[in-house]
Amino acid sequence: MLALDAKYQKELDKIKSGVQKSEALALYLDEEEETHYLALREAFEPQILSLYNQVAKDNPLQLMAFEQYVLDEGFEGLALPKLLGYAVLRGEINDNYKYLVSQEQFSAILLAACNSANFDILAKRMGQTVQLGFSLSSDIWVTSLIEKISNKRVKTFLLTQKMPQYRVLENRRALHFRYSRQFKDELFSSATFPATFGEFKIMHLPLRNFLLSRSLMADADNSSLLPHMEAFLNIDEIQGNEEMISILMIFGLYFDYNAKLEKMLKQAIDACMAADNEFAIKWFDYQNELYQQGCPITKASNDKAIKLVGGSDKLYKAYYTLVNDMLKDGLDDEKIMDKVKKFHSSYEGLSKQNVALRTAVYQFFHEALINLEAEEYNTFFNQFKLMVPYVENFRNQRFNQNLKDLCLKFVKRCIKRFTDKRGRDYQDVKKFVATNFVDLGFMTDKQVVALFKTKRKKKVEQQ
Repeated sequence: MLALDAKYQKELDKIKSGVQKSEALALYLDEEEETHYLALREAFEPQILSLYNQVAKDNPLQLMAFEQYVLDEGFEGLALPKLLGYAVLRGEINDNYKYLVSQEQFSAILLAACNSANFDILAKRMGQTVQLGFSLSSDIWVTSLIEKISNKRVKTFLLTQKMPQYRVLENRRALHFRYSRQFKDELFSSATFPATFGEFKIMHLPLRNFLLSRSLMADADNSSLLPHMEAFLNIDEIQGNEEMISILMIFGLYFDYNAKLEKMLKQAIDACMAADNEFAIKWFDYQNELYQQGCPITKASNDKAIKLVGGSDKLYKAYYTLVNDMLKDGLDDEKIMDKVKKFHSSYEGLSKQNVALRTAVYQFFHEALINLEAEEYNTFFNQFKLMVPYVENFRNQRFNQNLKDLCLKFVKRCIKRFTDKRGRDYQDVKKFVATNFVDLGFMTDKQVVALFKTKRKKKVEQQ
């Protein structure tokens, strides 16, 4: 955990002083009415969270230190329920939806809330968060945490959050999905750069996911990470490790850095290449995964890839040059179609570079259609016709299914928008789908009929 800068401490101290001097707190302490605490929260919690967001953007490695600072009793528990949610979601989980490592930050924030004089009010906003945190943790860890609480009322609250239904994997997964959706636009990702090989083996996955989250933030300032990445790459014992490949790819392709770091990244990638005969398979497998995660396909990222791996094997340079050509000339260019076909036919259909290429092509279509309005269906028609040569060239079931799902989402938007079944817009879309979806093998005639069939409303039985 990186220490919190003095400038942030100073701002937090100002907020804490304002809390303690506020009329709302004086009224709350005097009358003990919840409405006065809610007024206190309305006045000061946005200030805390606004500063938190600033740290999250500019100095994300200091977020956990920020959270620790706000545990001070002088803040009266403000923002703790929100920070507790961040801590719960920050932990890495396995396929069984259990934490890979015990979440001590979750414990620290929860204990601070439980020991707060304002616990009864805070608890009203923490129930689901505690349920999720407990369900992702081991029973031994949860029991140990609860034993630290002496207040019987608080302990009873915590015990009731150990929900039996979350012993079932499917229920834990569903709870995590529902809860995380509430935070999908929040900034709370943080990590610690390993300083030793032992730390690396434990912390490489959180670091990788942290870097991925930062790569997806358009306006993030990542300059504060550069010295930590440099120190990380100076650890001799980690060089050539398989777990390094994805970290090097994310940072190397999607971050800005200086010439010194570029040289260090290239050396680290060369070490991985030399140590792993399946480096190319893993590299393109990760690249495909990053495309699916939403990492943008840009000339800048492709150029960085060419610099970092393009000089070692013609495969890498050929791939990223092709993707650059696709960006420049578009998928509708006949020369691009020929280049894509030639590259794809040069390797086995299931080779990782071909999988990545198909995903890249799909992302181009996804970008073109995902925000298309129903009224722009003529653009959709043109994009669909453009899909045909790629479907025929790739002959890949998963690629076809992804395109089909993408197209169906647009068609359903049209059906919902064009309610007049006899109208020109509705009929144009229906005729296009009936012919082209069937010809390309996306749907059968029967499925098309079912798609456009008007559902009859059930008659209400008269009493």
